[in-house]
Amino acid sequence: MADVNLQNVVKQYPNGVVAVDNLNLHIKNEEFLVLVGPSGCGKTTTLRMIAGLEEITKGDILIDGKVVNNVPPDARDIAIVFQDYVLYPHKTVYENMQFALENTGMREVEAKRAIEEAASILGLSGYLDRFPSELSGGQKQRVALGRAIVRQPKVLLMDEPLSNLDPMLRSEMRAHIKRMQRKKKVTTVYVTHDQQEAMTMGDRIVLMNNGVIQQQGPAKELYLRPKNKFVATFLGNPSMNIFKAKLEKNGDNVYAKTDKFRIKLLAEEAKQPNVQAHVDKEVYLGLRPEALQDVEFVTDINVDPENIITIKVDIYEPMGASAYLTWFDGDSKYIAEVDAHTSARVEQEIKLYADPRGIQLFDRDTEETMLVKA
Repeated sequence: MADVNLQNVVKQYPNGVVAVDNLNLHIKNEEFLVLVGPSGCGKTTTLRMIAGLEEITKGDILIDGKVVNNVPPDARDIAIVFQDYVLYPHKTVYENMQFALENTGMREVEAKRAIEEAASILGLSGYLDRFPSELSGGQKQRVALGRAIVRQPKVLLMDEPLSNLDPMLRSEMRAHIKRMQRKKKVTTVYVTHDQQEAMTMGDRIVLMNNGVIQQQGPAKELYLRPKNKFVATFLGNPSMNIFKAKLEKNGDNVYAKTDKFRIKLLAEEAKQPNVQAHVDKEVYLGLRPEALQDVEFVTDINVDPENIITIKVDIYEPMGASAYLTWFDGDSKYIAEVDAHTSARVEQEIKLYADPRGIQLFDRDTEETMLVKA
């Protein structure tokens, strides 16, 4: 296994488009790192540069401490899994996995042991004699994954490997991939545009946009302490609600006031220098759907009447243990996630409690976060 270092890496195409802009990233040995972001953000280009399938314009890529800029893909000791499995239809599962070990010099008994171990980890032990046409989509993708790890590469790269699967299979495959990575302890770089995959799979998430890293760290950190408005709205489903607001001060209290309501900040956050510096200035107020609760079901904290807002429900969506309440203000859509037993109904008003612990504030000009969260 190995660590991977990208130092000041730039990828610029002949037409002048910069796909990756001065990227610095250290992927630790045995780490499961997820590159996530919208289409065109540079995540796949980054993966392809690590693989050697894409030339870099500037900078260095090191694998296990060795610069590999001019090392061909087949000499980098990496394995790649793409979204298309590309299995040999005339070979069995065993033979497809065995093919990856050709020309490695591995003895037959060792190869058999490696294939059977990979099959056991991926739940394929009972399918080794089957042909691809006899497998489901999820099973085929597991074979492709087994073929990649069976030769024990230094680095495993995966480019949106689950995008062709239905939601149930994707959930199943996420578990198989995580189990495999934990068992084999292989340094893994996983590319996806699906923020749910990123948040549930990675030891660390690297969120990119326009070829630049916006924020990196554990999923919980990015979710609870986003560095800017882009990070806040990209992670989370449904997305964070963003309101245009103005900060107002009354005594020691600071409020975020919108056209429809105002809510009071926590005392310790109201005292922060950056908040005080923005009093009487316009900001973006962020509230995740789960921070807007049906006031009748708030039991974990005392309800501050100043943080109760009234909305008129436009769409009601039952989601099992919870329900989504959607309302519109002009072209803007907002969502609250409330208890499934709510009495809320379409075309009726309901009182929501804006939990001050969930408040995010962003500078209106830079869109950078203003709050230091504990």
